Amino acid sequence: MIELGFLDYVERIRSQGHTRLFPNLKQMKDGKYTDYLGKAFSEFLHQDVGINHRSRVFHSFRNNFRDACREAGLDEEISDALMGHSDNDKTGRSYGRGFSIMRLHKAMTLIEYPGLEIPRRG
Repeated sequence: MIELGFLDYVERIRSQGHTRLFPNLKQMKDGKYTDYLGKAFSEFLHQDVGINHRSRVFHSFRNNFRDACREAGLDEEISDALMGHSDNDKTGRSYGRGFSIMRLHKAMTLIEYPGLEIPRRG
């Protein structure tokens, strides 16, 4: 993400005085922003990309990421941490401070998407 210009984007958003990372997202009646994002992405898939299959939705990214974690041999606990999930019902999950950023980075470097080409900046 850094190589693709994410930090430049963050600085541009800050310099414009925004306090939210994605200021154009609309808040729904329930106070959440995610519903709008999912609907906007579905509209993009249907209208701009031409993908109209019901099972191809915004949450497909989560499913693909979980599968990529499995293929990389990551255990469930580190996969959950990378996905922002927590399951405090499992013994021991609520103890400690969690994984270090270095451990999470190491896990991320193991994840692959064969055939996906992401152009590098510069």
